Amino acid sequence: MTLKDIFEKISSYNILNYLIPGAIFWYLCPILCGVTLPVDNMVGELVGFYFVGMIIYSIGSMLIEPIYRKIHIVQFEAYSQYIAASNADPKLISLSESNNTFRTMIALCISLVITKLYFEYFPDLNSWWIIFILFLVFSFAYIKRTLYIKSRISIILDELKAKKSVDN
Repeated sequence: MTLKDIFEKISSYNILNYLIPGAIFWYLCPILCGVTLPVDNMVGELVGFYFVGMIIYSIGSMLIEPIYRKIHIVQFEAYSQYIAASNADPKLISLSESNNTFRTMIALCISLVITKLYFEYFPDLNSWWIIFILFLVFSFAYIKRTLYIKSRISIILDELKAKKSVDN
């Protein structure tokens, strides 16, 4: 598989919300935090960007969004309304995508601060803590995404039932 094949399979959403934030973190980490992330080759670097970006995206999704909702900085419509509106206006999908990119960039800033604090104040902390934190981040991201998929399926099935009853 070539790099071209890889880039053809990655959606713009993944590039904007995983790859770019991961790359920015990767390159700012040595400058701002004094921590250099290992790089062997371009493919390894891209995988690293994507992985770090997934972590940053998950932090945005699981921490930034709920905090901003809780303190009423942002408000959301019901997901069923979003689905109906995005069917009527496909531009909402790209607006939502760019909105998530802003949330991910906020998480990027927070991730850099946390990394800086970690290496400045806890340089000898056991690496098992990092693995445990990553486990928690990905577990909660998995649960949230599963609920999102379940909700989307429910909305689609309700729409299909309504359409079927109208057709009969």
